[in-house]
Amino acid sequence: MGRLYPIMPVLGRLCRYIVDKGAKVSVSSLRIDRIDPDMLEALIASGHKTISLAPEGGSQRMRDLIRKNLTEAQILDACEMLITHDILNLKLYFHHRSSERNGCRP
Repeated sequence: MGRLYPIMPVLGRLCRYIVDKGAKVSVSSLRIDRIDPDMLEALIASGHKTISLAPEGGSQRMRDLIRKNLTEAQILDACEMLITHDILNLKLYFHHRSSERNGCRP
């Protein structure tokens, strides 16, 4: 969804419109800081039981180092939103040793 970042504010409404017309929507993963209730409802209506998120760093230090710009609170809030919508299966993506590839040491 990274390439869709410029249209993120309307993407949830677009997905809701697609579902309302009888079609289904699917995404490979959601941005943790951009989970939208309309998008979430459209995914649920389309039959999603699992959502993928990418915190990428297992600690705040690592997320800061790779410039992920996510806090632990944002990650937990996103998980809480999914849980309250009965999405109980999460796929979480993390980088392993990504800082060393960029010439930095954690």
